[in-house]
Amino acid sequence: HSLQRLMKLNEARAKANAVSEVRQLEAQFNPHFLFNTLENIKFMVKLEPEAAVKMIVSLSSLLRYCINNLMQQVTLAEDWQYTMAYLDIIKYRFGHRLSCKYDVQVDLEQVCVPKLIMQPILENAIKYGEAEDGTISLQLAIYAADNMLHIEVQNAGPGIAPEKLAQLHELLRREDNSTRHIGIYNVHKRLKLLYGADFGLSIRSKSGEGTTVELRLPLVTKNS
Repeated sequence: HSLQRLMKLNEARAKANAVSEVRQLEAQFNPHFLFNTLENIKFMVKLEPEAAVKMIVSLSSLLRYCINNLMQQVTLAEDWQYTMAYLDIIKYRFGHRLSCKYDVQVDLEQVCVPKLIMQPILENAIKYGEAEDGTISLQLAIYAADNMLHIEVQNAGPGIAPEKLAQLHELLRREDNSTRHIGIYNVHKRLKLLYGADFGLSIRSKSGEGTTVELRLPLVTKNS
C-alpha cells in the first residue's frame, strides 16, 4: 500500500511538473509571437497605413485568443480561425508574393488540438521559405492516419543545408533550448509533454527542394 501511494504521488508530481512546463513554454511563445507580429505591422505603417489598421484589428483578436488561459485545448476549427487571422496579417505585408494551398481531410469541428499549434510552424515556413524570385509558396495539409493527426506545412523555398538540418534535429532531441528557434522547439516540446515521446515535430528538407515540417499528435475528438 505504501508503494502504491508513493507511485501515485510520483505520478501526480510528474503530471504537475509537465503542466507547469507546458505553461512556461506557452508563456515564452506569446511574447515571441507578439514581437514578430508587431515588426510586421511597423513595416506596414510606413507603406500602407490603412492595411496596418486592419492588421492591428486582426492582432487584437489573436491576442485575446493567446491570453485566454482557460482554453488549453480547442477544436481544430478554432485554431484554424486564428491561424488564418495570422496569415491575413502576413499577407498584408507580402501581398501577391505569398500563396497558400490547403488540403484538409478531417472534420475541423470535431478534432481537438492544443491551442496555437499551427501558427509557429507557418511563421517559420514563411521566414525561411522565400524563393529566388521573392515568392513564398506554402502548402498546409491536415489528415488522419493510424489513429494519429498529422499536420504538415511545406514551403517551396531554398531548403535547409545538411549541416543546419542536423543542428535542428539535434535541437529537437534536447531537454532545453538555448537557441533562437523558439517556435518549432516549443511546439515540439509541448506535444511531447502533453502526449508522450511518440509524438512531436519532425523536419524534412533538401537544399533547393523546400522544407516540410510535420506535427504528429493523437487523433482526439470532442466525443472521445
